[in-house]
Amino acid sequence: MDGYLGNSSLVISNSATLGGIGTVGALKALGGSSIAPGHGAGLLNSGSVTFNPAPALAIDITGTNAGIGYNQLRVSGTVTESNPTLQVVMTGPGATNAQYMIINSALMNPATGTFAGHPEGATVIANNGVHFTISYHGGSGNDVVLTQTSLPAQSSLAGIKQLGGGSIQLNGTGLANLSYTVWANTNLATSNWVSIGAANATGTGALQFVDPDATNYTQRFYRFSWP
Repeated sequence: MDGYLGNSSLVISNSATLGGIGTVGALKALGGSSIAPGHGAGLLNSGSVTFNPAPALAIDITGTNAGIGYNQLRVSGTVTESNPTLQVVMTGPGATNAQYMIINSALMNPATGTFAGHPEGATVIANNGVHFTISYHGGSGNDVVLTQTSLPAQSSLAGIKQLGGGSIQLNGTGLANLSYTVWANTNLATSNWVSIGAANATGTGALQFVDPDATNYTQRFYRFSWP
């Protein structure tokens, strides 16, 4: 929804997702539906919002500016939450104490109800393991705000194995489903680290990368980094 519907109300049905940067009237999200403001990041404007049991609010975070670095739902009416799910996807490490106003309410009253399993002050965990504290009284006292309290866990190199033909296989652990950059250097006394590819962690956090060019070097050092 990228246009303007004024006061026209919308009902988001089961399995449907509403996104975009437009303006709509009252929103009602039914069970199994989701609201994902913006395109990646962006602002979606609405009147009152009602989350029935079991829908989701999907938030992507790449930075700290609303509408540019993360999604925000701007609401001019009331916010009613009947245990919807909050999904946070983060593609970078962020910074501790950074704040993300995911629901910006124009009214003085805070939201009625909470996200499932996340009462006031609860911990919300993003896909990359970053922890946030949620408040329904943030901003001007009536906004839903996430405050970052941790950084992603460091990846670790668990083993190195020489394969046939001189290739080297790296095995390690990281955060589930996160993509890591693999770097190589021939001399730890220098800062000449070169990106040689990417390793995608599995759903269990397992990392594996094969360096087919290892045979071209008498020694080579490796490290992983997240975006």
